[in-house]
Amino acid sequence: MFAFCLDDSGKKSEIKITSPVLVEVIKEIVPLSFFESTPDSVTFQEPYAHLFQYSKDIHKALESRISPHSDQFRDFRTLISFLESHVRYGIIWKSLDRDNQGVVSFENLWAVFRVGEPIVVQDRLEEKRLFKFTRLEDSIGDMGHQKDFCVAVEVHFWHIVWSPGKKRFCQKSQYSKIPRFAGHRKVTSLPIYPLRYEDQATTDPLLMKLQARGRKWADLISKPPTCFEYSGHAISEDEDGRLTPNLTHLEGRVILDQKDTMSISSLIEDIEFHNSSGEVDEKLNDSWNTSQASKLSSPEHFQLCPPQISCYHVSSGKRYVVSVTNLQPARWSETAINQLILDNDKKDMLTSIVSSQNNNQIKSGDIIENKGRGLTIVLHGPSGVGKTLTAECIAEHAKRPLIPLSVGDLVAMEDSIEDRLTEAFANASRLGAILLLDEADVVLEARSFEDVRRNGIVSGPQQPHSYVFSQRLTLQIVFLRQLEYYSGILVLTTNRINSMDPAFQSRIQVAIAYSELSTKQREGIWGSLLNSNLIDSTESDKAIIEDHIPQLAQYPLNGRQIRNTLKLSAIMAAADLVSDRKVQVKHIEKALRDALQFQECLEAGKKDMKNRNRVWKPFAPSQSQNYV
Repeated sequence: MFAFCLDDSGKKSEIKITSPVLVEVIKEIVPLSFFESTPDSVTFQEPYAHLFQYSKDIHKALESRISPHSDQFRDFRTLISFLESHVRYGIIWKSLDRDNQGVVSFENLWAVFRVGEPIVVQDRLEEKRLFKFTRLEDSIGDMGHQKDFCVAVEVHFWHIVWSPGKKRFCQKSQYSKIPRFAGHRKVTSLPIYPLRYEDQATTDPLLMKLQARGRKWADLISKPPTCFEYSGHAISEDEDGRLTPNLTHLEGRVILDQKDTMSISSLIEDIEFHNSSGEVDEKLNDSWNTSQASKLSSPEHFQLCPPQISCYHVSSGKRYVVSVTNLQPARWSETAINQLILDNDKKDMLTSIVSSQNNNQIKSGDIIENKGRGLTIVLHGPSGVGKTLTAECIAEHAKRPLIPLSVGDLVAMEDSIEDRLTEAFANASRLGAILLLDEADVVLEARSFEDVRRNGIVSGPQQPHSYVFSQRLTLQIVFLRQLEYYSGILVLTTNRINSMDPAFQSRIQVAIAYSELSTKQREGIWGSLLNSNLIDSTESDKAIIEDHIPQLAQYPLNGRQIRNTLKLSAIMAAADLVSDRKVQVKHIEKALRDALQFQECLEAGKKDMKNRNRVWKPFAPSQSQNYV
């Protein structure tokens, strides 16, 4: 009886193996989906890729079971000799051997990829990542005048992703295409290739790195939104969540926020990715089971995790995809509030009430569920006295990111104010952030009956003034509604507290009043800024500047103006070679004179301005406007 036989009567030749020991070993080693099986035989179709790929494993298994001199082992050697003579086995193996640079032609790509092996790709953030190979398929198309031509090879694989909706890890099956190429190419020059062709000296360190990175990713992705510091390459997302083509450098705080399962399609350069149809073959992925869904534990699975994560950039308000490797824990300045120029009683009240809100110790007391659980703080007073800085210090103390909300952006864009405002509150609540509405006069200002009348009775195409009033009233109504159900912390700053609408007064839990800075407070601001890294000065020059602080504090500047004065002095010093580019008193005095001159010009201009009683008055129509 023959150990195997060749049948070439059909469109493709096939080999039927009947040697009992060989059949047993093949069934144990080669996935069942790669051959036809009966109790006594296995059949492979040309070009016998899976026999080629698993030949070394089969050889090793036979050595452990039978003598190399036995008839069964002789059967295996005969089979290998047959393959060498019919499918160029020896030539292909030699060309693909790692020690001989591992080159391959397009026609022989089937010999490179082995089912179940990890494959490597480098993405746009210059990170290597692994996928698990499952199968190859021809991609048929037209090339010139040739129809039904193999224009590319589809490389199918799976990897691990996180499903935010299901709160679990899962497999995602996808494929990429390797376009047809002429001649031979080095395997590692392919856009995607097996890990075994990597330099052996770097493979183990790479796997250790991928395992550590995957463990970090798995830990971060399954947590609620968390704030981190980031410095490194990033790719921005557009409004539809698609990745933009440009790579940028990102700095600052980010909030990890995985709203959707992130697609890798735009993360890999020069490779077209697609979602595979159908499920991943469970037989090919014995290492994965449903118990892995809630928590990963296998080193192999950590290596198959993505190297990137989606986040919200706090300072810009934009979404980015960033590298897990470059994320560091957020560094909160809990003592920043101690440096704030504010009465200690007010600071104590703010810290205690924010801490209580942080720990969910504040009860709503409302008969309607989920209503009145938020904390709204209004900081009111002149410009430049520390209102915005107070909000920043509150966020640092609470260890929460501070997200600024711009009224200008809300009313300037053409889409719905209600949708954008609702999204802003929802984002802040989901991200665990403190929402800051700076210069909130537009929202807080009292509405008059005349405003409502104008908004309601103007018909036809809206005039600019009627559009502005319409936007303003819509903004206020939606804002009030959001306040009722917002469960987070909202900070509003204004210098027009006297014009506040009564509807807002009942929705504010804390109001902190600020007055014009006293001389003593200005001394504190000058001293605090001098001790920061705002300016570069020698120790001796710094001592001289500190001696001048009482004199500098006599000038009626607010905190923002003092900061700007020091910034300007640093710019002046940078061009002064005599001072070795170090800030001296003369630079500060020159910058101070410029600031005072600018302030005098503004004061003179204010005397000539009219219609400044209300924020929206410049948009008001003339009394002769006919509303019919």
